Amino acid sequence: IRDVVVSGTYAIGEWYGGGGGESLFKKNGRFWRLIDQGGGAMGIEDMRRFGVPQSAWCAFGIYDATCTHKN
Repeated sequence: IRDVVVSGTYAIGEWYGGGGGESLFKKNGRFWRLIDQGGGAMGIEDMRRFGVPQSAWCAFGIYDATCTHKN
């Protein structure tokens, strides 16, 4: 895994090699558990399926997430 972004109890890691992809993790107590991984980028449907809160989608750079920024 090359880059990891953590938001609350969820984390997403990007990996490269053979096309690359993303891995999604959820913290359970002191440990991180792999929820899903695959080639390519995860989208909002993946986030919904695994219960990732919308507040994490923009931090994770999820494709098609509607992000608003406070100035």
